[in-house]
Amino acid sequence: MPCAGFQHFPPHATMEDSAHISTFTHTADAAELHFLAEQLADDDPVKPYHLAAAAEHFEDHFSDTRQVDDIDQAISIRRKVCELTPDEHEDWARRLLMLATCLLSRFAYTQQADDFEQAILVQRKVCQMTPDEHKDQALYRSMLAISLQIRFKLCGSPSDETELLTLLRVAAELDETAWALNRLAEGLFIRFEREFDITDIDEAIEAQKKAVELAPIHDAAEPDGLNFLGDLFSARFKHVGNSTDLDEAILLRRQNVELIRNGDSDKLQYISKLADSLQTRILRARGNPMGTDLDEEVTLRRAAAEYIPNGHAVQARIIMELANALAIRFLAQETNPIGDLKEALSLYRCTAEMKLDDPSARATCLSKLGNTYLGAFVKLSDFSYLEDSIAVQREAVDIMPPEINLRDMAVIEYTLGQTLVECYQRRGDLKDLEEAITLHSRGIASLPDVFTGKQQHIRDLGVCYLKRFDRLGELDDLQRAISLMHRAVDLDSGTRYLVDLAELYERRWWYRKNMHDLDQVIVFRRQSLDAVPSGRLLERRGLMGDLGYCYAIRYRYQGRLEDWEEATALQMSSIEATPDDSPVKRVQLRTWASSLSYRFYHSKNLKDIQDAIAMQKRVVGLTPQGHFERPRVLWTLACRYHAELSSQPSESSFLSASEALREAAYITAGPLTAQFDAATLLRTLYEEFPQFCGPSHNILDVHQRVVDLLPQVAWMGLSVSRRYEELGREIGDAVGAATAAALAANDPERALKWFEGGRAVVWSQTLNLRTPLDGLQKAHPEHAERIREITVTLQQGGYGDRMHTKDMLSMENRLSMEDTLSTDKQASDYRLLADEYGKKVEEVRQLPGFDNFLRPRRIHDLYPAASGGPVVCINMHESRCDALILCNGSVFHVPLPKLSPSIAESMRDEWGSYLGSLGVQSRNYRAGVARDWDDVDPGEILARLWDVVVLPVLKFVTEKIPLDANNTTDGLPHITWCTTGALAFLPLHAAGRYEDGVGDNAFDSIISSYTPTLASLLAAPRKSDDAVSPRIAIAAQPNTPIAALFSPPAIRLLIGQDGTTQNVLEAMSEYRWIHLACHGTQNTSNPAQSAFLLHDRPLSLEELMKTTSNVGELAFLSACETATGDEDVPDEAVHLAAGMLAAGYRSVVATMWEIGDRVAPVVAEAFYQTLLQEMDAGRGMNVAYALHEAVKRVRDRVGKESFAAWVPFVHYGL
Repeated sequence: MPCAGFQHFPPHATMEDSAHISTFTHTADAAELHFLAEQLADDDPVKPYHLAAAAEHFEDHFSDTRQVDDIDQAISIRRKVCELTPDEHEDWARRLLMLATCLLSRFAYTQQADDFEQAILVQRKVCQMTPDEHKDQALYRSMLAISLQIRFKLCGSPSDETELLTLLRVAAELDETAWALNRLAEGLFIRFEREFDITDIDEAIEAQKKAVELAPIHDAAEPDGLNFLGDLFSARFKHVGNSTDLDEAILLRRQNVELIRNGDSDKLQYISKLADSLQTRILRARGNPMGTDLDEEVTLRRAAAEYIPNGHAVQARIIMELANALAIRFLAQETNPIGDLKEALSLYRCTAEMKLDDPSARATCLSKLGNTYLGAFVKLSDFSYLEDSIAVQREAVDIMPPEINLRDMAVIEYTLGQTLVECYQRRGDLKDLEEAITLHSRGIASLPDVFTGKQQHIRDLGVCYLKRFDRLGELDDLQRAISLMHRAVDLDSGTRYLVDLAELYERRWWYRKNMHDLDQVIVFRRQSLDAVPSGRLLERRGLMGDLGYCYAIRYRYQGRLEDWEEATALQMSSIEATPDDSPVKRVQLRTWASSLSYRFYHSKNLKDIQDAIAMQKRVVGLTPQGHFERPRVLWTLACRYHAELSSQPSESSFLSASEALREAAYITAGPLTAQFDAATLLRTLYEEFPQFCGPSHNILDVHQRVVDLLPQVAWMGLSVSRRYEELGREIGDAVGAATAAALAANDPERALKWFEGGRAVVWSQTLNLRTPLDGLQKAHPEHAERIREITVTLQQGGYGDRMHTKDMLSMENRLSMEDTLSTDKQASDYRLLADEYGKKVEEVRQLPGFDNFLRPRRIHDLYPAASGGPVVCINMHESRCDALILCNGSVFHVPLPKLSPSIAESMRDEWGSYLGSLGVQSRNYRAGVARDWDDVDPGEILARLWDVVVLPVLKFVTEKIPLDANNTTDGLPHITWCTTGALAFLPLHAAGRYEDGVGDNAFDSIISSYTPTLASLLAAPRKSDDAVSPRIAIAAQPNTPIAALFSPPAIRLLIGQDGTTQNVLEAMSEYRWIHLACHGTQNTSNPAQSAFLLHDRPLSLEELMKTTSNVGELAFLSACETATGDEDVPDEAVHLAAGMLAAGYRSVVATMWEIGDRVAPVVAEAFYQTLLQEMDAGRGMNVAYALHEAVKRVRDRVGKESFAAWVPFVHYGL
């Protein structure tokens, strides 16, 4: 019985000469034959023949019964035959080979390695003892080679493979037959599939071509030879990418189909292979396949469908392949053959109906049907097909029964998830991406790590998180993607996952510019390239280009020449190996253009940047309109032009750059950050090269676009911390520049509108959520109710305590899937709700009379903000600094020529040094020990602040603006300051000259308040009965003196352990006034976590901003640093005082830095005494005046020059 692997012998190879066997052996059983043979003398020349016949009977019996005794007996007899055969006997070699065959048969059944080794020894002996000129030497070497091949598959010894290929080569040389050459080609192909050495596949093709040429015409094996040669050409095409190999494979497969007879069992296989090869060529041609290929594939698939009998096991698959071919033809042809689409959809439905009793197979059919609907949507832009695609995919998930195995369920959900990702990329609906993440996460959580393909599911979930990172900029999404890709690599260290991991680290490198990330990228890309054999050119060329680009990036930032040399060698090799029609070419050109721009950074050689521009223009040409990446591609081209302009200004380059930027900035598709970057670069271009600007280059239009994009960059779907972070990174001086440009154009009203609209973005979003909907309720109650439901949920759930980016950067531990699922659900729900809110607002704006619903306020809507006195908005920009004064229904412009951002920053730093020298902590100075350069004069700082800011404003107010008597108290006008930049950290209310107790100063000239925005001054005062003593909640230490000023039940004391977060929040919802005498802290790494330190836990700014007090009038924050902002986003009012305003309080008293325990109670007591006296006198709640009087008492007590004691107290709001 021949063992497995020895089926293919040449037709002339006969192992026994039956002429020597007596006729009686055909009727006797094996044992009798053996007995009779043993009766013959050993020197009888016929005895070996009779023994061989007995052995053959035992072998046949073993083949039928699998009784080991039979094969043992056969081997024993074969050994006896060999012993009786002299070396010079003509059958010596054949008898040894029959022994080897028996040993291999027993090995195949018992797996005793010794049998296999003995068989190889016997075969090797035959080859060694047979002369090269012997007619059967080629056969003997081939048989040994096949045995070695089997052992190599079992043991993996490279020496076996090397020897077997040598044997096959020699055999082919000795006996150049189709059989021998075919064996050589098969051996080479096996090694190629493992090592991907291109020389192996080349040699295999040449050997098989000769084998086909030598095969007799009309030989039954001829189709097999052609089939294998086609397989070889297909394999080389797959790894090298040369289209001529694919063309040759198709020609061979056509011959196959023509040669095979109808009714042959292989006919269906050959038809399918030809159709598959044609489909490969069609897909490779992408948008421009040959129509003949499309038609031929459909014809072949249709023939296969007709050839297969009804009810055949593979009928559904064959019909599905026809449906797929029709769908491809529909998508590929410009003529929109709708008949192909209809037939494809019908056939997919047909296959689904054929699988009614097999839910898993039916779900697979529905998934493919869903993909075809999606393709129809892409082709025809008919959103009904998109909806059908999702519906069918959901049906596929729904029909899976509960008892189905986890693998099938995970695969179907995975397919739906991938479809939703595609939908997200097409229509940008975040809901699709969120659902895809949920589906992928659920599937991964249900699959064990041993499940084959789980790493692919993990990888694609990581890609989803990456897409969400691209959309939202949440670094924790990128970190999750990296952690998931690490898990995928742990499960499968294949090249693909290493490449994906490298791309994620590269993305993080661009986000935070940490060189360790870039070094990791290079390590991973090098590992992935080294893991790909040199023969796999198609894969290697892409990896080489990517690795080269990373070296170029490192060259740009570190300037190491060896990095540039490595980058050049790798990228040029990649580009040269890629055909021009390859889709990879666009990426290679883009990265090489970037690399050239990096060299220009160091060399300043104009040819480098000009070459980069030429290549980037080709990239733009290859990026179609509507593509998600087009804004970024255009921005990159403009950056290249800008670099050229900086070295060699020219009008043509300016016009090309501005044209690209205008398209990128106003495109509706693509990343918002790319649009924002394009708009800001366009603004810079107009500012730097005004000589090239024509009538169409209106810089004010560009500034308008920048301001419009700011709220979208800090989208409400992000956490508060993330919005502040995004604004800190993106906003820069955008608002200051826009306001300055409007003033330069002598348009103060536009300047004020931009000043208001571009600042305190998060604050404005919070106020919008609390805007009354009375008008909408009357006209469209259904819309009002839904928006009210959404806003309530957004206020309560939108500010969860998520990990801040600065903390995330240090978190390198990998998240478990359970952690990912639990932490992501809440954030996902909130984002979807924010997305719905935005869509609902846009829907309301389409209603008659609601076109301005929740839009930024128009300038005349802002005038009432100055009802309590002039509001002074101070804008700072490098080009100019100005004050905009809103008063009496007008906007007045006061230039501040002595002020600049650098001067303000210098005063801020010096003021911080002064506080630090006193051991006082503030936001911009944390040290408590004085240093040599801390010896600054605070009076001099306040004098400069007076000269450059406050004095010009007050002079203009007193000389140019008639003030209403209602806006003065004791003859002092009331002014509200709205500041930007470093001025937000300086006490404008205390600016002035204090030498020897004389000199003008703000405190003695005006009553000051502050506001984060004009909109916050538009809030209507609370309706209350002034005759009734206000109710107040006081969280303070025991024996607080202000408690005596109020009588029960108007007071609630939260003393000691009663001063918990819950009690304070309850009091905020019940009491008009609240007094918090506790410690406060400004969080420097995450300002949204600045907090009141209450008895049980901190009450953070983030939590305050989701709290609503419908009764709150006054909050007195007798705590440290409650009005201290964040330097990264100084215009966003990120402090506890603003948090109380956001919670609904109309007036807030707070402190700019740490205050003394002795001073705070004095100010508080004097403040409440004055406020209550004013109210008793019928003059209403004049909070600013009450604080002014209280601070004045402290100043009189401690002295004017004890600035750290009396200056920190400030009033915010009405």
